[in-house]
Amino acid sequence: MLNFCGSYSFIRVLFSFVSWLFGGLKGAEEKPTTDNNDPTIDNNDPQIKHDVFVSFRGKDVHRGFLSHLTEAFQRRNIDAFVADNNLEKGEEIWPSLVEAIEGSSISLVIFSQNYASSRWCLEELVTILECREKYGTYVLPVFYYVEPTYVRHQSEVQRWRRALNLASCLAGINSSKFSGDAELVKEIVNEVLKRLVKQSINTKGLVGIDEKIAAIESLMTEEPKQTRLIGIWGMGGIGKTTLAEEVFNKLQSEYEGSYFAASETDRSNKHELISLKEKMFSKLLGYDVKIDTPNSLPKGIVRRIGCMKVLIVLDGVNESEQLEKLLGTLDNFGSGSRIIVTTRDEQVLRANKADKIYQLKEFNFDKALELFHLNAFKTNDRVQEYKELSKRVVDYAQGIPLVVKVLAGLLHGKNKEEWESMLGKLKKMPPKKVYKVMKLSYDSLDRKGKQIFLDLACFFLRTHVAVNVDYLKSLLKDDDSDNSVAFELGRLKDKALITISDDNTVSIHDSLQEMAWEIVRQESVEHPGNRSRLWELNDICEALKNDKVKEAIRSIRIHLPTIKEQKLVPQILEINMSKLEVFVCGRYDELTLLKGPQFLATELRFLSWYQYPLKSLPENFSAEKLVILKLRNGRMEKLWDGVKNMVNLKQVDLSRSQNLKKLPDLSKATNLEVLLLMSCSSLTSVHPSIYSLPKLVKLDLLCCTSLTTLGSSNFNQLLHLDISFCSKLRTIPKLPLSLETLNARECQSLKTILFPSPAVEQLKENRKGILFWKCTNLDNQTLEAIGLNVRMNVMNYANQNISTPCHNHVEHCDDDNCDSYSGVYVYPGIRVPKWLEYKTRKDSIIIDLSSAPPSLLIGFIFCFVLGKYNNTDVDRFEVMITIDGEDEGKNISVPIYIDYGYEKTESDHVCVMYEQRCSTFLNNRAKNQTRFKIQVTVEEALSHKFLKGFGVSLINRSTYKKFIQEMQLRESQYQFR
Repeated sequence: MLNFCGSYSFIRVLFSFVSWLFGGLKGAEEKPTTDNNDPTIDNNDPQIKHDVFVSFRGKDVHRGFLSHLTEAFQRRNIDAFVADNNLEKGEEIWPSLVEAIEGSSISLVIFSQNYASSRWCLEELVTILECREKYGTYVLPVFYYVEPTYVRHQSEVQRWRRALNLASCLAGINSSKFSGDAELVKEIVNEVLKRLVKQSINTKGLVGIDEKIAAIESLMTEEPKQTRLIGIWGMGGIGKTTLAEEVFNKLQSEYEGSYFAASETDRSNKHELISLKEKMFSKLLGYDVKIDTPNSLPKGIVRRIGCMKVLIVLDGVNESEQLEKLLGTLDNFGSGSRIIVTTRDEQVLRANKADKIYQLKEFNFDKALELFHLNAFKTNDRVQEYKELSKRVVDYAQGIPLVVKVLAGLLHGKNKEEWESMLGKLKKMPPKKVYKVMKLSYDSLDRKGKQIFLDLACFFLRTHVAVNVDYLKSLLKDDDSDNSVAFELGRLKDKALITISDDNTVSIHDSLQEMAWEIVRQESVEHPGNRSRLWELNDICEALKNDKVKEAIRSIRIHLPTIKEQKLVPQILEINMSKLEVFVCGRYDELTLLKGPQFLATELRFLSWYQYPLKSLPENFSAEKLVILKLRNGRMEKLWDGVKNMVNLKQVDLSRSQNLKKLPDLSKATNLEVLLLMSCSSLTSVHPSIYSLPKLVKLDLLCCTSLTTLGSSNFNQLLHLDISFCSKLRTIPKLPLSLETLNARECQSLKTILFPSPAVEQLKENRKGILFWKCTNLDNQTLEAIGLNVRMNVMNYANQNISTPCHNHVEHCDDDNCDSYSGVYVYPGIRVPKWLEYKTRKDSIIIDLSSAPPSLLIGFIFCFVLGKYNNTDVDRFEVMITIDGEDEGKNISVPIYIDYGYEKTESDHVCVMYEQRCSTFLNNRAKNQTRFKIQVTVEEALSHKFLKGFGVSLINRSTYKKFIQEMQLRESQYQFR
């Protein structure tokens, strides 16, 4: 301790002398002065050349600690400026040091026992702190076997003392907290890496990236001691690589080794694969490794890497086998390691048993517009001027970041005329860079996959009509034995080329669709007739000039109602195109044909012809491979005579064909699922064969105003029947138990409806919608039967839904989606049915649950008696259900929506319904209240006499069971009589 004090006194005397000496020799000092107020000085941030500037006292740390630290920096690819290593001979020392300090992201100051005895060290420290104040340079003090308090007062020179005092107060690393230099070096390197990562992450211009990074981080923190594979999946151009890069840059410092494998590498090539593995494991291990085989790793590498926590990103993986060839098994890596894989193919991730898959989706419009503005305009001055044009460009991009940025780059600095010109060009050709990136996914498909993708993009998904996967299985198969379509659609979904929704319908992104169109154009740029698919008028005209190529055409779509095109249609129809599978023809009000189209005798799968001009289809029309037949607004009086083999037919749409008088025998259409006959006003009956179709699920006869009878139904699978506005229909026969919805709105002649007998059979029904709006001629016996049927169905529906395990998603569903959770039953009537527990003619009811078992799930069935309705501006109205809240003076409400149509009504109706959201809402409140008031409020636009009655009935498992027993007892008593 005496030696220390003596040394300290000597330093103070020495510094006093040095201060005096250098004060007298100020003009000879090499360090330049900086005048921040000098207008000739450029105050811009200096260019960063180094990661770290190391300030140290050589004689304290040079031989041992500093050499280990420098080696560690090199091993982690940290560019450190160390004076002894970086200064070239002949360089002026001080200017070079100042330049290095200013050009470094971090200044690392190693305070050792003799640090303050060096004038160079202290001048470096002053400059370092000036850069900290001026440029925000990060300063990291390391107290190497000295305490911060010792450093704080080591100089009597004022500016040096101030610098020492400030530096010692900064958060730093104290060697006394580590067992040796090895741990200290490791901590310094980690701290430097963390700071470098923070500085390197610049998300400016990366719209919406922060929340995506956070989502990936969240997935990576799960099971911290396990080695986990995280997938980032999405279509081309969606931003997978950008997200992976940002995550890697942010988190790599937390791992003992890290590597980012860019997607440019050809991993299918044996030599490229070996080279990539050598680079990756050399980087991870910190020394050069040699690998001789493409499919395995040397045991030494496996043993060493198994002790390390590493972060590896493999970008753009296309084949499932690539992961195992590159990495071996995940067990090869140490505890806590993370492998991130980006891919366009979800199957790559599933095949490698990814722990989590993050799907990147398109930007919404606002985010896409923000990204476009950032890339298209240097300043905000022109944003307003180009506002509408920008919206059109962003609308074209449909949320794909790559498309947004490419278009922004192409339009940057261009005038409005050039913008308009570019928008016109985009209608015919996608940007080259976008096309190239998108096409990579297509190129990875096999022949069958490519064919299906082009068929979808060019025709089936071009009609703006939802196409079901089940239909596509028939539309796209090569022959009856082809069962590969389902697999191919799955592969397209895996590769993010199509989307399959929860209801099993297929859609495609606009950018991918335009890429597909360009692929077909590239089949023959100059000669459209050599292409496999045609949809543009000029291309069709050009193709017809060459008779030799017409037989190769698979699909034609004509959709422009021009005089030129109308003259073209008869010419097309005279051609025998033997391979034609799809024909779509748009509106032609004045088109006249003298004979039937020849191509209809071929292998058509999809025929859509708006306003078909002939009285029937040709006699030789072959429908054996037909899947969808759409002749909306057609002029035909019949389809054909006799019976045709239509085993593949799934949908027929003849809506608004007002001349259609009869339907053919469809008994061989055994796979028909949907028959749409809406507004076929000349149709008087439905062919008996239709009632026996085993797979028919939807029959639409809306506005068939000449229909007088429905035959006896033997439907096995029918779910939806619409006979609304069938004004001459007098009787509805017994309907199948499978039926879910029956819409019989405004059947003004309807008197009788037949129900299953005995009545207890109706308990097997599962109807969520029965609508008899304005059926004012129903006889009393039928009305009584409807009332009983409604009670059975609403009790069934409510019982099924109160047992739903989780109701939160229902209570918070969007108003537009509430129909999915509602059972609605409407029929003419003037009073609330007797069976409802609570009834009133007022607008409120007191519910008493004091006798109900605790914690019992309860459903609430509502009944409204509705009066005259004259508002034809809306098709639904809102009923607000309000209960007195748990807090004094606070009421809570939830809406119920009743579809009423745009029609006036002059009579009263009973509406019984179970609305899942409202019932869940009341059930949750009832858990804490045994007695509450339900208030009903209708829209102000409706008459105050509109609500003429209100009822509520509670249902739970016990009451439902009691109801079933009551119905069975009633039936047995009736039979006994």
